[in-house]
Amino acid sequence: SIATEEELDRIGSMIDLVSVPAGLGLVGALLLRGLAYRLWIFCAVSNLNRSHAYGVSTTPGWAVAFCFIPIVSLWKPFQVMSETWKASHDPARGQASGSGLLGFWWAGYLGGNILSGISFQLSLRSGGLSGDITDLDTYVSTFWLDIVSSVLSMIGVICLIPLVAGITRAQARWNLGDTFD
Repeated sequence: SIATEEELDRIGSMIDLVSVPAGLGLVGALLLRGLAYRLWIFCAVSNLNRSHAYGVSTTPGWAVAFCFIPIVSLWKPFQVMSETWKASHDPARGQASGSGLLGFWWAGYLGGNILSGISFQLSLRSGGLSGDITDLDTYVSTFWLDIVSSVLSMIGVICLIPLVAGITRAQARWNLGDTFD
């Protein structure tokens, strides 16, 4: 059935009441998370390079840059994190077993970002961003995609926290002094 303009306005207003503040909060949290992660991975890889740990093929600058390069950002940050985990836990050989959380972290991060991008494109196509909704079903679908995207992103962050803590603890045991200063 075709919705009337009044119904579309009412539904759009209800969705906006929830999605606009949630979206703004999520964007702020994602920016902070991204900045904190990039600062941390820069320091962690710097520590590995400074200590001449085995198994690290990345410089600190590239560890951060890989996050911004299209296509490369689909696998390199995962590779850097995996190398960082292994080299931090076994600096002499770089052969420590990886954490099982690495895959969950990456799946949450990648899945959340991909679904968020799809949702944004569908929202543009449905007229959701202009305020003139032309396809209600597609617009409502973007709302649900945003929820799933947010849940996946949260799973990624929840998995990232113990990974960061584990690498930081492993590097602190090296007794290099100011490891993360």
